[in-house]
Amino acid sequence: MIKKTKLSRLLLVACAGLLTAGLTRPAYAAAVDITIRLRSLTTTQPVEGEVSVETGQEAANLSERGPGLYRFKGNLGVEAVDTFEIVITAPNPFVSRTVPARGDRFEKIVSRAFTLFLAKIGSYETYDYLDAGLSYFKQARYDGALAYYEAAFYWAVEKRGLRRETQYTIKLRYNYTRALFLTCSDPKLEYNTCQAAAEALFELTGLYDKHKRLFELERISKDELDSARQKALAKEKQVKYRKIAQLFEQQRFLEAARLAEEALEDLKTDSKVMALVGLEQDGLLRDAGVSYLRAADQARARRAPVEVIRDFLRRAQRYLAQLEKPDRKDRRNLELIEIRLRR
Repeated sequence: MIKKTKLSRLLLVACAGLLTAGLTRPAYAAAVDITIRLRSLTTTQPVEGEVSVETGQEAANLSERGPGLYRFKGNLGVEAVDTFEIVITAPNPFVSRTVPARGDRFEKIVSRAFTLFLAKIGSYETYDYLDAGLSYFKQARYDGALAYYEAAFYWAVEKRGLRRETQYTIKLRYNYTRALFLTCSDPKLEYNTCQAAAEALFELTGLYDKHKRLFELERISKDELDSARQKALAKEKQVKYRKIAQLFEQQRFLEAARLAEEALEDLKTDSKVMALVGLEQDGLLRDAGVSYLRAADQARARRAPVEVIRDFLRRAQRYLAQLEKPDRKDRRNLELIEIRLRR
């Protein structure tokens, strides 16, 4: 009897695994349609270079369709695209760069258009160079600001190693980090730079106590650094968790439920950041509960084992029962779950 129970559990796990694999496979292949315009940062005139797109699976060169205009349309591997890198090899006197971009692996075709600016090789070691770049922030030309300060930052890392902090290095670090944050948080860009910004802000915060005077000379406060880091982390989570609704709309209910569960866990462990994201507990409990309920319907339609269906129903019940302010629909769903579990 015990052996039979163990065997039945193994079969149940196997069936559940097969069902999960069916419900969580990538929605689409890595079909992309990417258009890129290369421009000089100082003159905004077209620049001709070499442009490729890399996903971690494959890379593809973009064909030139006109002066400074590049396009690629096709597949980039078998897995859907969530993030990718645009690699630009620039002609002299411009600086080559790599732009971390976001796709959307829940769309049939990731269609994105970018206007990317290229900075010229400059006198990076001067304060005048650092001050001149501030105009790009004022003009909300955040990609330009990133190209500008990134060139100086990598020069400083390569030439100086950033081994000794000075007012110059603090100013450079801060403005490069600011550009990372703004290209991440700007809704028109949404580059994949949030995590890099958060890490750079964490490093700056660590330097603050050792070099407080240098930060004060640049009028940078520790509270400002902490606040910006929280916002960068919040943006990263916002991009991640808005996919709950996308998954639900595409009837990928099990994935939606699991992503809602991750968000609920983040709500417990990182409430300060999640408060900035704007997700509330009742909304996430509802997302998880309804997603599991729909997953149960999907499993039944696929003739999954009864215990797999019941497991999804119990999960749905557990989340919906925790709602502080259930509405009429929530109460109706709980009643339906109760009826189905009694069968």
